[in-house]
Amino acid sequence: MNAKKSVAKTSMTISQISDLPKLVELDDTTKDIVLGSLKLVLKRLKNKELIAAEIEYRDLLNDPNRMHEFIACFKKNLKVGRDLALNQRGQPVKNFSEQLVCGMSLAQIERLLVYTCAKKIYRKKAAEEDRQKTAKPKDAKKGWLRGGKQAGKQAAKKTTSEVPDEIKAIIAFDWQLPMLETYVFRLRHGHLMELGDGVLAIKSPEALEVVAATDPVSLKGAKQAVGERFLEMLEANAAAVLGLACCDKKKLAMISQFAGRRVWDVFAGDPELLVEILGCERYILKALGPSAADLGVESFHALEGISETVLEPLLEAFREVFGERGKVLLNDPDFVGNHLRKVARDFRSMSAKTEGEMQSIKNSAVIVLQTIQQEIAAGR
Repeated sequence: MNAKKSVAKTSMTISQISDLPKLVELDDTTKDIVLGSLKLVLKRLKNKELIAAEIEYRDLLNDPNRMHEFIACFKKNLKVGRDLALNQRGQPVKNFSEQLVCGMSLAQIERLLVYTCAKKIYRKKAAEEDRQKTAKPKDAKKGWLRGGKQAGKQAAKKTTSEVPDEIKAIIAFDWQLPMLETYVFRLRHGHLMELGDGVLAIKSPEALEVVAATDPVSLKGAKQAVGERFLEMLEANAAAVLGLACCDKKKLAMISQFAGRRVWDVFAGDPELLVEILGCERYILKALGPSAADLGVESFHALEGISETVLEPLLEAFREVFGERGKVLLNDPDFVGNHLRKVARDFRSMSAKTEGEMQSIKNSAVIVLQTIQQEIAAGR
């Protein structure tokens, strides 16, 4: 196996926080123009049945997922706003960064919408917390000084609190809308210090949740283990931070050599399985290859005892026959119990000493696995 070919460099497209579109405050005139244009775009998208007819503009502001749907839909159908998004020369803008006649860009309007949604969910939660604190004053008998007007003023003051500046600084794109609650309520200062610009590489809500649930100290440990590949990891599968926190650079390099670009999926997988993977010798890791990212605990144990020179071509055949569906099957107890264990039992008695013998085993495995594939398709 040529390790150098198996590890592909990802193309980094991560924005610098300092390069994000500037967040601006609108004067009343510009606000009216932008608001009117947005409502007109929404109406046109609804007329084309691209957005549900019952959705109103206020619904977008109160629901980040609906706002995400609206902005993403507009980006795919820019022609609906061709006569509205005009540059200083009165011509349709060519991209989101070109300045509009109102002095802003579409990118700045996008960021303003994202921030407005964040502000609304932040204030809503703040208001709920204030109501809970003032609902049952500790000493209601002592009059308004403790539970009346004074408490109301304090609650009102808290409710107008803004989104923390360090969160405000990193939200700008429509793809961040489904993750706003995680950004606003669960990411802490320690996370942001470790992530830096890398926070913009995390595009998956599930992965961001994992990062937010990870102690900043553990995140720092993962960062040290990964080194210069930190941004690559965040972009590919940031959920790997949990597994990387307990891995050293030497083991990471070894797993990377054989798992290739799937290495981050290995560390983002089942923690119980990761313990098994980390305990594997080099020759086993070589045999597992990228399949280390697909195995479940049961399938891993089902394959134990097979010679590495047999296991490697068997798993190559498995990836070839089942493709992307392989991960689902290897984590399906029914598949493991009804098919994989039988295959493992048959191949456990085989051996291979030459590349030719390994190729013969792979050819045999392909035939066996294709038969299983047909049985599954037939519902047997």
